[in-house]
Amino acid sequence: GYEERKMTMELVPLGPKARCLDGSEAGYYFRHGLHDGVKHWVIYLEGSGWCFSEEECLARADTISGSSREWPDQINDVGGLL
Repeated sequence: GYEERKMTMELVPLGPKARCLDGSEAGYYFRHGLHDGVKHWVIYLEGSGWCFSEEECLARADTISGSSREWPDQINDVGGLL
């Protein structure tokens, strides 16, 4: 069912050098595979590219692209695999 396809947020307490722009913990979304792929995982990394200046990083720090503070506990499966 659709509920099976929800992805759960996992925060990664990796210390002071592996943080979002605002200092919140880095993280990702995860779910186990389904049916024939049950032994596989689906991992989604939120991201939006590189900052090219300090000003750009500061502007991004208070958004979902620079902070995990406002990430929901679960998201819908993002679909598609690479």
